[in-house]
Amino acid sequence: MGRTGGISGRFGRWAAAAAGLLLIVAAERADLVGRLRAAGGPERIWLWAAGDPRDARPVAFYAQRDFALASRPESATVEVLGDEEYILSVNGHRIGSNRYSSGSPLDRYEVSRRLAEGRNRVVIELRSATAAGGFTLRLVDGDGVDLLAAASPWQIHRTYFKGLFAGGRTPPGESPVTLGRSPLGRWGTPGVGPLRPEFEELLAVPRVVPAVRYRRLVSDVQEGGWHRLRSRARRRESLGPAVQFDFGGPVTGYLQLEVRGRAVANGLLRYSLEAEGPAAGAEQALATTVPHRGLWQEGVARRFRFVEVLGLDGVTGAGLLPLLDDAPERLGLPMPSTGLLGVVAPPLRAPVEDVIRRELERAPGLAVGEGR
Repeated sequence: MGRTGGISGRFGRWAAAAAGLLLIVAAERADLVGRLRAAGGPERIWLWAAGDPRDARPVAFYAQRDFALASRPESATVEVLGDEEYILSVNGHRIGSNRYSSGSPLDRYEVSRRLAEGRNRVVIELRSATAAGGFTLRLVDGDGVDLLAAASPWQIHRTYFKGLFAGGRTPPGESPVTLGRSPLGRWGTPGVGPLRPEFEELLAVPRVVPAVRYRRLVSDVQEGGWHRLRSRARRRESLGPAVQFDFGGPVTGYLQLEVRGRAVANGLLRYSLEAEGPAAGAEQALATTVPHRGLWQEGVARRFRFVEVLGLDGVTGAGLLPLLDDAPERLGLPMPSTGLLGVVAPPLRAPVEDVIRRELERAPGLAVGEGR
């Protein structure tokens, strides 16, 4: 009895301590929420597509939300953050895009001119090379009223279909997973950044400028001859999983890839101003494609002349949306430089990039791309 009583007593003390800890956490959270509300900072809800957190395969999808307005507000602001990368559209107009980095604030856009009386639609394309991620989005008018408060729930679509951006009828989508509320994970409680220019305000010309030529990469270093790209009006063959594009001179803008594929895929991009070999100053990035889209577009602008695309087997062409000269500064984007004493530090490498390299090394014959 004494031993049983001792165990019961210890268990009771542990339970009381755990209950006390939970009360402390709840009180701290309530205090934080109260301070956020008092400061005018709303509590952010973080969402993502459902999936097994142990599955590290890449993921790319669209989150869609429809809402109605009695009249178009004079001012309306979107506050958004997407990890790892997002592209935001409102009523079929591309508003902006970005990639997440530690400590990033919420991106903010003025979108009142893109709204309309009656039905409206927000679509955000989200990508993650490792499947993990999260996004948060609010749309408020000039008085801070949440314009999505009475909107239909978010719907997740894992493939592209016509009518998604144009406001047409959409097939039933999945419900997103609510990851939690701020402060949460590595995002914490992000502040709101400065107002960013809308995408169309940054373009030098409102059209895609195609790459001048391409060459298939037989290996990571040995290249084949240069070839002109065929007309965009004709269906082109896949150029294989290792190809380099040349834009004819230094350019600044958003890269676009024409790519066919029925599944989400990761590709490694290497941007540089020099063609020969893996340049020391090459800037590396990952491209995560959406099934059946036919087009992949970079979420951030870069300055380059050459780009290598490794690991995407369905690439058929490349183009660029060129930016105005002052656009990088307006976006707060760093552009490549020669570095201290002309030496450029080696780029950081993510584990996913190493996986893509190893797969290419195991199957070098795939780089030929014949008959694709």
